[in-house]
Amino acid sequence: MKVIDITKTISHDIPTFPGDVPPIITEHKSSSMNGDGVFVSELHLTTHSGTHIDAPAHIKLGGLGMSSFPVEFIEGNARVIDIAWLKKFETITNQPKNIANLGRDLRMLIFASNSKSKKIPRLQPWLVDYLKHSGIGIIATDLLSIDQIDDKFLYNHKLILGKNIWVAENLDLSNIEHGYYRYIFAPLKTAANDGAPARALLIKD
Repeated sequence: MKVIDITKTISHDIPTFPGDVPPIITEHKSSSMNGDGVFVSELHLTTHSGTHIDAPAHIKLGGLGMSSFPVEFIEGNARVIDIAWLKKFETITNQPKNIANLGRDLRMLIFASNSKSKKIPRLQPWLVDYLKHSGIGIIATDLLSIDQIDDKFLYNHKLILGKNIWVAENLDLSNIEHGYYRYIFAPLKTAANDGAPARALLIKD
């Protein structure tokens, strides 16, 4: 069994979505009754820093928040697939009869950009419906956003999160081959509603 960490380390120079506040890490030395004290780091970051999850509440007032993230979504079966897979559906308006079977009771579908495809196209509503009915609970990518950076409407966010499918972004897939894996995806448990940084692992038997 091989366990692969696909979490991007949160640091001051980690790539962030344009306009987002970059993380700040400040080291302190606390006082102690024993004399020497201990070192403590202060983290200043947004809920969408580094590898993170978007909740439906990220784009919709009253949408599902992080307190509603299903505990059973923390682990399951995943498939890593190239973004180019989406190109064949980009202009199709109706579900084709013979769409490729995703297989293996997947819960997470990860779109990787480590090919010539660096942008996720606008997804077709029927395709998102198909993924939802197939059991997909999380759609993920190694890109900063499931939408193209210049898409001010956030089309994919609204479509996917509107179906109560969670969105994970900014994974580290630099050493990951396409295929099937077990995954562990554990968002930070906070009172924030819109999203949270997360630890992400892929497991290959």
